[in-house]
Amino acid sequence: MGISFFYDGKYHSLPSHLNPLEVNLDETIVVIEASNKKATNQVLREIDKNTSVLKGRYGPYIRHKTFNIPLRNIEHPEKLTKAEIKKIIDEYLKTHENKPSSTSKRKSTSKKK
Repeated sequence: MGISFFYDGKYHSLPSHLNPLEVNLDETIVVIEASNKKATNQVLREIDKNTSVLKGRYGPYIRHKTFNIPLRNIEHPEKLTKAEIKKIIDEYLKTHENKPSSTSKRKSTSKKK
């Protein structure tokens, strides 16, 4: 894992070649700028305030409100039109709309006498 620090509402990791006891302000600023640049490179396209196309660890996906919709078998997800993205979202919501969440309550078992 490594050493990390908190700045401006985000956690940033120090590279392993930097000694946390000897790091100076200039080196820390470089780490913060690199971390912020990496975060901005993950957004491929902003559709609206609730929807965007992102590049994730396991491939591209659509972030729509609280849903992460994977974009498998799509070569250029940044070139998708708004209509295509809306169609993908609607299809995903049809299949995943009625599934119980993992935080749903368990049914109580009957007590043994």
